[in-house]
Amino acid sequence: MKKAYRFTLVELLAVVALIAILSAIGFGSYSYAMGKAKESSTQALLKQLEAGLESFRARNGYYPQSGGAPADFSTVTVTLSNGVVESVNFGGMTLSRGSGSARADRMKTELLESFTKSLDAEALKKHLKASGVVEDAWGESIRYCAPGKFNKASFDLVSAGPDGKFGSDKKDSPTEITERTKFRTDAGEAVCDDLFNF
Repeated sequence: MKKAYRFTLVELLAVVALIAILSAIGFGSYSYAMGKAKESSTQALLKQLEAGLESFRARNGYYPQSGGAPADFSTVTVTLSNGVVESVNFGGMTLSRGSGSARADRMKTELLESFTKSLDAEALKKHLKASGVVEDAWGESIRYCAPGKFNKASFDLVSAGPDGKFGSDKKDSPTEITERTKFRTDAGEAVCDDLFNF
């Protein structure tokens, strides 16, 4: 009779350890790839909104105002109906579709269309909460400010990034960042994970 080969405890532990190491490497790679995908998705959303705002300014000569005091950020909300943008609220100014054929209604519709002509409503739909708030890939609202706190001549669009907090992530840096140049150290290292249009 042949003697059956049995695995020793050391061999079993070695196989379990190898599986654990490979799983950790795979999970780390997956997490990194998912983080990069969310970052790319949010950057694409910011670019799309930025294109709409630039289109609006080219047609009308100004950017939609945000709410509150200058340099205060507002939440952007969008109302969609059957894949068509019906209104966009920037906090201080709402662009909406006119309901009739009067000249004032046509002008309202033209203002909205000057913003939406460069938007992809289907792509935007993926970034809307049920309340209409435009959110980044991590589920936090996109913030808008015009005139901008950092882009004084135009506007700021900001996502808080993966941590959901605006401003510095470093303990030795101030939480509130007041100048564009403060988002990076002298060595070029990012001070925070916020995503913005500058």
